[in-house]
Amino acid sequence: MDGVSPPRPEQKRVYCVTGATGYLASWLVRSLLERGHRVRGTIRNRAKAAHLTCLPGVEERLELVEADLLDEASLFLAVQGCDGVFAVAIPISDPSKDQSAMVELAMTCTMNLLRACHDSGCVKRVVLTSTFYASIQVPHDGNAPLDVDETFWTSVDYCLEKKMSFWGYMVAKTMSERAAFQFAEEKGLDLVSILPSLVGGPFTTPSLPGSLSVYLSAMTADVPVPIVEYMSYVHVDDCVRAHILLMEDMRTKGRYLCSACDATFWEVHRETIPLLQTFELPPPKLDVSTIDVMAKAFYKLNTTKLRELGFTYQFDTFRKICEDMVPCLLEKGYLKQGK
Repeated sequence: MDGVSPPRPEQKRVYCVTGATGYLASWLVRSLLERGHRVRGTIRNRAKAAHLTCLPGVEERLELVEADLLDEASLFLAVQGCDGVFAVAIPISDPSKDQSAMVELAMTCTMNLLRACHDSGCVKRVVLTSTFYASIQVPHDGNAPLDVDETFWTSVDYCLEKKMSFWGYMVAKTMSERAAFQFAEEKGLDLVSILPSLVGGPFTTPSLPGSLSVYLSAMTADVPVPIVEYMSYVHVDDCVRAHILLMEDMRTKGRYLCSACDATFWEVHRETIPLLQTFELPPPKLDVSTIDVMAKAFYKLNTTKLRELGFTYQFDTFRKICEDMVPCLLEKGYLKQGK
């Protein structure tokens, strides 16, 4: 049992999905349509929404509306008549320019959306997509992995001190999630947050989703992203099913980590070689001497809270996630056989 069974006819609802053209959001739109719900997806540029127009049920049950998270009035119109809102997209500024600018942008967009949901008078629940990065960055001695659950909040002071890669993103997501819960408590808004790890799997977006660059780098070593010595992973299908469960199960409350597995880069590399052979793909062009085979986990994500709702991961290993992703990467030309 995963707690996400198809709804009975009388249970069909209207859901708003923000940033509907994005990787996770577009997969969520597809899943909601498949379950028979009506979906209103917010977009900023209709020209970039072509991949949504091919989904089953699109003509009858998908409405795309232009809305800007910086324009509260447009958000109020977007959520009118919706039973629930999936707050998937929060724009993040270019981290190479000014990471501190991310915080103000994320806070403003989050609060604009929540105020619109509260003022609508119709939205019964909001599911906010946060990130596991809003929980794992805390001071630690590194001697033993931290057992990270939903009670862990990333330390803003720690991020500002260490200035690790993408610290601005971590701070922005952490502070906006905290502010969201404070607002929800003050206004009586039903809010649940989900903290996914690195999302992977097939995709329909026109370009390669950013999270898939890390997966692809493990398969080719050609993608210009730094080696990630330790990472947590989740399949897009599992992540979407968790989103829907948190929207529809009235037992849910607070935060929920969503992650199927953790692995060091060396463990990922060892799993990748036989997987690539299965698809007749060449091994990664990687100097294995650059991999720290002794790298240790500094945290373990504890997703017991989500599992206690009856949720199970259909793709519970890195290999299973990649096996389902490779055909899509081949079809779109990101992987090439026989080279």
